[in-house]
Amino acid sequence: MTTGWQHIVRDPADLVTLFSRLGSAPQPFTVSVSPGEKKPRGLSQNGLFHAWMGEIAKATHDEPNSVKADCHIRWGIPIFRVEDDEYGEFIQAALGGKTRAKVKEMIEAGYVPCTSLMTKGTLSRYMDAVWRHYSPHVALTDSEALKWRPEGAARKETT
Repeated sequence: MTTGWQHIVRDPADLVTLFSRLGSAPQPFTVSVSPGEKKPRGLSQNGLFHAWMGEIAKATHDEPNSVKADCHIRWGIPIFRVEDDEYGEFIQAALGGKTRAKVKEMIEAGYVPCTSLMTKGTLSRYMDAVWRHYSPHVALTDSEALKWRPEGAARKETT
């Protein structure tokens, strides 16, 4: 079974990351380019998620990249795998059988895409999980600014 990956390019930095990934991809391979079809997430959602990673890192005496990798392993990747079969196959092929430490190292190095491929709704579910776990112990940015949520979604207050 051949497993591919997807990389969304929104700005020049995303393009540089794409070239880096292509440079390390096993050859031969085929590249397809299509116009963006997914509704991009808002800067407020992205900004809030990254702010949380910094706040959690400060509270836990860790680095934001390490916190983000831990959150990806615990919630992000499992949530996304359920919602996207192709991503699930990619993750299984890329990470199956690797130790947690190795997976974390790969995420921190940027070799495992997760949030960059998520839709607003998927990232909302991921952020809900992070919120439920950390908000009782860490002062996260403005709990009233939970604007990453799709219309009509209700946050569960359980821990």
